Amino acid sequence: MRILQFNLNHCEAAQDLLYQTVREQHTDVTILCEQYKHLDGNSWVSDVSRKAVILGLITIEDFENLLDRIVLEASCHNPTIIAGDFNAWGTEWGSGITNRRGEVLLEALAQLNDMILMNT
Repeated sequence: MRILQFNLNHCEAAQDLLYQTVREQHTDVTILCEQYKHLDGNSWVSDVSRKAVILGLITIEDFENLLDRIVLEASCHNPTIIAGDFNAWGTEWGSGITNRRGEVLLEALAQLNDMILMNT
């Protein structure tokens, strides 16, 4: 499965180039944030607000609570893809060290059976 993640920074040209990239790369799943415009259709799925949400600068307790909610929701669905920029460092995905956020993220993902970490 080919997965791409993009931040389009609300740029029309970036969103136009996205479609070309998806076709050329034969992408199965594309994860977007800050899209230029929302498109309706069977292949475009978003949350109720129709916005991408970026969480940053939250306390480690808030981060743990967020991951607890993600794990609870993900455990009810199969298959599931969890994607995001968690600002977590982990040697498991190529960082030089594992920071506290990385430890919390790894502990959360360990609760999910058959979860595969994919990061390049």
